Order: sequence, then structure tokens, then C-alpha cells
Amino acid sequence: MTETALAQKDERREMVVFEISEYRRLTGKSWETVMQELAQAGIIYASNTYKTWLQGGYDGDAKLTAAVEGFLASRGDWRAPVARTEKVYETMLVQLVYRMLKRAANGNIEVLTGASGDGKTEAILKNLYAGETESDKRPTPAVRVDVRLNHGERALFQDIAAELGIPILKGWTDRYIREIVAELVRCPRVIVLDDAQNLSTEHRADLMFLYDAARLKRKNAGGMFWIGTDQLEYNLRNPRGHGAARVSAEQLLSRVHEFQQAPGFDPDATAQMVEDALGQVPAEVVAAIKKFATLKVKTRDGIREETSARRVNKLLAAIRRISKPGAEIDVRTVDKAKSTLLG
Repeated sequence: MTETALAQKDERREMVVFEISEYRRLTGKSWETVMQELAQAGIIYASNTYKTWLQGGYDGDAKLTAAVEGFLASRGDWRAPVARTEKVYETMLVQLVYRMLKRAANGNIEVLTGASGDGKTEAILKNLYAGETESDKRPTPAVRVDVRLNHGERALFQDIAAELGIPILKGWTDRYIREIVAELVRCPRVIVLDDAQNLSTEHRADLMFLYDAARLKRKNAGGMFWIGTDQLEYNLRNPRGHGAARVSAEQLLSRVHEFQQAPGFDPDATAQMVEDALGQVPAEVVAAIKKFATLKVKTRDGIREETSARRVNKLLAAIRRISKPGAEIDVRTVDKAKSTLLG
């Protein structure tokens, strides 16, 4: 086989590998579910076969690539965006997240902090899924992982690997990091870590190693976007622990391209959300909902007021739940809905 033919063969395989990863992401299916579907279709029965195919070392490479391509074609219109139950508006926060994701896609580490419930996660979801933006912005290729409190070191990288379409591996964290680096070099995507204030010192040290390893092999690989409360920035600037992990965590700070403070949920978007959910309502109803959603947040610079998108959504859901179709909504309805939430 000529060099041109080999290059075309590898390019086709890479395209199909990316497509199967997108199929899993856009349909919301786990890696195990996709493997079961491939097995039922008589295509891939073992994760080792998939891994060998990824690396271009499978004997029946072209045949397997064609089979997976046929499998995807038989799945219907899986590229259609998954319908979301709540609309998210193009606020200042959404636009900020869009710009930061683009910078992360160039191989940077971006950090966004803000109060819990101010819409950071919703802004990320809006930018990650095609068809969700009102403008013609192109979504940034990315994977998103929620960082849980006491998230095990190996478990975190296992979750990142799963989002990238890498099967479950046997071995320590280092093996996952190597596989993740190889996948990001092959097909760069931004790693979005939500609730990143939960990252331990050891997590941050390993993530710095992953970032450096990917960037050495491909300039725009390894980009990350960390989202969390104000505690995240404090943790990055004041790493705890001792030894090599702490040293690496301290060095990570120099890799951060930019810290940004979330501007908070736009009160004007609150009014639009109320209108979409309830229709035309008196101005005092909108004011009551805004008042309920306004929180006083303690920061290092003092006390500031922010509108919580989460509280707006919960209150609107409670109002819809207790209101009869066609009934007039007034301040008493809002108070009754608040009592169901507050107990």
C-alpha cells in the first residue's frame, strides 16, 4: 500500500473514531452501552479490539472502520441536539464562557469562578451543544466532567477517559493519563471540569502533568476550563499538603492563562424567563421573583448581591406546579410557591 493510501486510511479511521465519540456524547449513552450496541451489531466484542483499532494496529482495520461507519449510519439522526427542558439565554455570562472556551481550545487553562447557582454550568451546557445558541457560533469541541467531593484520584481520570471514549483500563492513574494524552493529541478537545473547587492537591498535580504532556506533543492539545466557586481560585493560589504534589500544584498556577469572575445572572434574563414560563404577569410578580432569587454573597472584597439562576428556575417550576391552567398569577401565588420550596 502506498504512503498516500495509508494516509487516507488513517484519516478515515480518525474521522470515524471521532464520530463514534460524538455519537456517545450527543446521545448521552455510557461507553458500556455503546460497546453493547457494537457487540449486538457483530462489530466489536472486546475493548482491547477497540483500543487496537484506535492505534491503527488492527489487522482488519479498513473492514472494521467501514463496519463502525455503517453502524453510525444505521442509528438515524443522532446528531440532532438533545432537547433541553429549560431555555438558557445569551447573557453576559454565556458570552464570557464562549470566549474562554475558545481560548482553552488553543491549549490554555482558563478558570471561571462565581457564586453557586449563578448559571455557570448552564452557560457551559449552552456552549457545548450544537443548536443551542441563538447566533451562528460554532460549539467548541469539549468534554465535561463533574468533580465530586472526595472524588478519588483514579476515578476522576477514569471519568475524563470515559467522556473521551476511552474504555475502562486496568492499572493506576498514570495509565489513564497516558491514554488521555494520546487521545487529546489525536483529536484535541477542551476538558471542562465543573465544581473544580473539589479538586485535591494531588488532582491538580496530575492535571498539570497531563496538560504539560499533551502540550509537548501538540500545541493546542490539553486545553482545560475549570469552573467553580470562589474557593477554587483560593485553592489554586494556596495549595495545601506537602512534597512533590504540593510543588506541582504551585507550579500549576503559572500555567493558568486567565482567572475570570462570573458576572452573575442577568436580571433582565430573569424577566424574560418569567415571561416565557408564565406569560404576561404583573410587574410586582416579576419583582417578587427577582427578590427571592437575589442572594447576598460574602466575598473577600465584601458583600455583594447576585441573582441565582437556580432559584429562579426552582421558583418558576413551583409556580407552574401549583397554578391551574389559565389562572391569574399574582404575588400571593409567588408567596405560596415560595412556601412549598422553603417548607
